[in-house]
Amino acid sequence: MVRGALWKKTIRDMKQSKSQFVSILIMATLAVSIVTGLDSIWFTIQNHADAMYRSTSLSDLWVTVANPVGAAAVGNQADRRGHAGGAALLR
Repeated sequence: MVRGALWKKTIRDMKQSKSQFVSILIMATLAVSIVTGLDSIWFTIQNHADAMYRSTSLSDLWVTVANPVGAAAVGNQADRRGHAGGAALLR
């Protein structure tokens, strides 16, 4: 019995404030549409990116390493191999 009265009151309130009800309905519809569109776009971009990575065999990870050895160490490497450094060759 209380449920029936609650539904009647809800319908009566909606009829009394039609503009508020319609505006809330439009905002909810717009919000759902935006979220659905963004999700669809994200899914499409992800699929296209995956297809491009597979077709081009693009590497998963790129590593760039700076040379930690300075120019002065080049002569030391030559000495380790049994050669004299560049200065000794000029003598």
